Amino acid sequence: MTNKVTSYHQARQIVEQVNGGIPTAEEGHEDAEYYHVPMDSDFVMLDDCDWYVNKKTGKAERFYSSPVMPDVLGNRR
Repeated sequence: MTNKVTSYHQARQIVEQVNGGIPTAEEGHEDAEYYHVPMDSDFVMLDDCDWYVNKKTGKAERFYSSPVMPDVLGNRR
């Protein structure tokens, strides 16, 4: 996707599409560049990653964040 993302709702749709329809949380966070879209904890009991959607490009990026795979710069999928 290459369109500008203007809402958290759009970011959720992008992450759900990338994950084959697995639901995302109704609330997330945002900063100047990204929407942070967590997975819905009712459907994903152990989630080892966080999803971020770039506001300018609409690209979903996965960052690992479990104790086994700490969230570090080079730890991307």
